[in-house]
Amino acid sequence: MIIKTLTLQNYRNYHSLTVSFSPSLNIFIGNNGQGKTNLLESIYVLSATRSHRTTKDGELLHWQEENTLIQGEIEKQTGSFPLSYAYSAKNKGKILRFNHLIQKKASEYIGQFHVILFCPDDLFLIKGSPSQRRKFLDQELGFRNHYYLQLLSQYQKLLKERNQCLQKGKWDALYLDILDEQLSDYGSKIMRLRADFLNRLGEFATEIYRFLTQEKEELTLTYLPSIPLAKSEEEQKEVFLHYLQKNREKDQQQRATKLGIQRDDWILKMNNKEAKSFASQGQQRLLILSIKLAEVEYIAQTLGEYPVLLLDDVMSELDDERQMRLLQILENRVQTFITTTTLEHLEGKMKVKPKIFEVKAGEITTISEE
Repeated sequence: MIIKTLTLQNYRNYHSLTVSFSPSLNIFIGNNGQGKTNLLESIYVLSATRSHRTTKDGELLHWQEENTLIQGEIEKQTGSFPLSYAYSAKNKGKILRFNHLIQKKASEYIGQFHVILFCPDDLFLIKGSPSQRRKFLDQELGFRNHYYLQLLSQYQKLLKERNQCLQKGKWDALYLDILDEQLSDYGSKIMRLRADFLNRLGEFATEIYRFLTQEKEELTLTYLPSIPLAKSEEEQKEVFLHYLQKNREKDQQQRATKLGIQRDDWILKMNNKEAKSFASQGQQRLLILSIKLAEVEYIAQTLGEYPVLLLDDVMSELDDERQMRLLQILENRVQTFITTTTLEHLEGKMKVKPKIFEVKAGEITTISEE
């Protein structure tokens, strides 16, 4: 899939903008603070209905404006259609449209347009907390699989009920038995989906990382569930229930559920050593880039077409060889958007002629057509 055109109105430092893109490689060049990242963010918001940089939709508004609009013409194998995201500061709400029709639920909108974003802040996938890595898992799985979102929603409701029961100080053992049975059902299914996703992601990422490093380094992605993985979903439910019941006395003492998918984690290793402790910042960025590129392949294999790839400041810490290998992976396969402050490191390395845009103070000029 690709985004053919993008229209912005009162978005960040863009007052009014309509721009057409290449179906292959697009490069935004300009000094820092001119609006390159804002463009990538707008494409991401069009896909995810939220920003990766802020939780407040009001921060997306142009200075002293009350409404903002992002609109894109999307092309998939099944045809073209418009998508739009609109936010009103006055009403403190957003309106999502797919093919001109208002979508009452974000879940009905999300999944129409798939985007993978790499940005400098993604180092949290290595340096951050387990809760941040779980959030990444839930978002990435939820965007591609509405069934996963349904399971997760039900699990979270049950978990809240169980914790409220534990916090009362008087425990209804029969009620806890019922909750544990239901939690085990939903939790075991979520664990299997997470394990499958991470296994497939790890397979793609391992091969990509080997290619980028000329087979000099190895990447390993490891799932760390708080409850042991079983061989089948039915066995997983039994194991999940066993551990909840076994740990109930401790949970009662601490008045919280200490085992379950809400305690899961996953880690990246480089050459069998935990990347958080042993990889340099440049190596950590390359590991995360490999994960993002693996997501691209995962989506292509799962959905039958490639998502759009957004790369914010990706070239700054890659040497010449790795830049060439990255471009080799992307060329003629994925519609890609790259931000950069200079073209020096790209000259002579691209087999496909990109469409290049200069970004300056919220204005865009096309300086090279594909």
